[in-house]
Parts: sequence; structure tokens; C-alpha cells
Amino acid sequence: LVSFFLTIFLIRRSRAFFLREASSACARPLLSPLYLYPSQGEDNGRNNKSDVVPFVIERLGNLTSQSVFENIAEMCIEVFFNDDKGNNISPWKRIQLTYLRSLQSSDLKQRKLMRGARNAMFVARLVDATNSDDAFKGKHIFLDLNRIQNLEPKGNTDYLKGKIVGFVEVTERSYGLGEPYDNMPRRKHKHQSSCNTRPILTNLAVKAEARKSGIGSQLVEACEKEVLDWSEKAEIILEVEIDNPDALDFYKKRGYEALFTDQACRRFSTQGFFLRKESCAKICMRKSLKRDQSNIEKEVDENPVDFPTLLQSLRDIVFC
Repeated sequence: LVSFFLTIFLIRRSRAFFLREASSACARPLLSPLYLYPSQGEDNGRNNKSDVVPFVIERLGNLTSQSVFENIAEMCIEVFFNDDKGNNISPWKRIQLTYLRSLQSSDLKQRKLMRGARNAMFVARLVDATNSDDAFKGKHIFLDLNRIQNLEPKGNTDYLKGKIVGFVEVTERSYGLGEPYDNMPRRKHKHQSSCNTRPILTNLAVKAEARKSGIGSQLVEACEKEVLDWSEKAEIILEVEIDNPDALDFYKKRGYEALFTDQACRRFSTQGFFLRKESCAKICMRKSLKRDQSNIEKEVDENPVDFPTLLQSLRDIVFC
């Protein structure tokens, strides 16, 4: 009985807290841009081929089901706040994580359907090998094996879409950088402020079991390619917590430049009895994206109709 009333008390207390934060949650992503833990290192320190898992990168469409958002939220919250430690946690932290999963799922779905600003979300899925009999019973058999990363095809083997192990999103929103960056051409929407609208990369997460396979790099690259389709002169902005040196190295090696440190940022903390926000410092990073005109002309001239890819896309739209 005491546990029951304690649970009710914690839920009510957390609900009151999040109601005060509702306006800010709608305006920007719930979580910080990148969490690469010391054990991850992504492409650095890769040991051998046994550490690499086959995966595929997919772009979420507007018809994405609620269950997909729930799976993404569960994966992200586990990586961000529990570092894939499983169920060996305290009862009050379990309640906190449950509430965060619900909030994150709603936040992602709301942003995906948001009008007036462009948004793209990408997931990384494991690829499961199976025999032909099982494959035809599934809904997500891969027809185009060229989409699969780290795959060594085997004869008489079919490949099915597995669970989500990575996620990232890029959203266009107002973000001022000052001179000289704010002199660049910008898009304006009637519901946005006079600040420049920029693509902001957020919520990059990769499960521990799938790290060291290049998933983080491929997710970031997918966002960069997406932004290049938005405008001729493009850039990506992100924020990295100052106490996350692996994340800073990850981005610097991919061409991102540190601009300034924001000492007034906030982040969720599950270390105490109650869920709360604590102060933290984040480094703003930027990468200028340039389109290769020769590659554009080559794509236009040498891009025949790829029927396996087209058919795979139609299956993804129907079954995702």
C-alpha cells in the first residue's frame, strides 16, 4: 500500500513538473543533440569484423505508425539516461524513464507532423538473416541488398528488417549565430521569429550492441544529404555537452567546427529521487555543406530507374 501511494505521488509530482515545461518542449527537441558514451567511440578503435553488425538506414515518412515512435523513444531514453544498463535500476528511476519515454514519443510525433518547418527523421535497423520459408512469412523482406551496410550476402539467404538500434533527426528552426553567419540568405515563416532558420541536428543515439559499426556516421551523413536537398547553400548546427569529449571528437573528425559555448543550457537528470532539470554547458558546432555540381550533373545523366529500390520503397510505405 505504501508503494502504491508513493508511486502515485511521484507521478503527480513529475506531471506537475512537465506541465511547467510544456511550452519549451513544443518549441524544441526534448533531448540534447548527441550522446556518444566513452565505450562507444563509433568509428574509432574498431576491433575486428565480429564487432560490425549489418544495418540499414531508413527515412521516416509522414505515415509512420505510433508504435515506431514508441520504439524510437524507448531506445533513445535507454541510451540517454540508462546507457543500456537494462532493468537493474531503482523503482523511482524506472518511473522517471517511463514518463520520459511517453514524453519523448509524443514530442517526436508532434515535431514530425509540425507545419511551417522542415523536419527529417532517420532510423537505423538491424538486418536479420533467415531462411526463405521464414522470410516469405514476414512483411519486411529486403529486395535491394545494396541498401544494407556491412553485409556479406550468402546464397539462399533472405534478409529481414530488424529492430531499431539508432536514430537521428534534423529540424529547421530559428537559431541565431551572430556575425558573420547571420548575413546568409534565410527562409522566413510567419510563425517563426526574425532569427535565421537553420537545420538543427538532434537526438543522435546508437544502442551499445550496435556501436562500432558506422551507424552514427551514416545517420549524420543521411541528415547532411537531406539538408542539401533543402537549399543550395546549406549548413547544419548542433550542440554537444561540454563534458562529452567523445562526441566532440566524433563531430570534429566529420568537419564540424566549434563556434562558442553556451553556459545557460539545461538537461534532464534522473540521478535524484525526483526528475529534474540541471544546468550544463553545451558547445555549438557548425558544418558548412557544399554541393558538388559535377556529382549533380552525373546523377541527372546517369540515374536509371532502379526497380528493386522503387519496390522496396513502396513496401516500406505500406508496412512501416
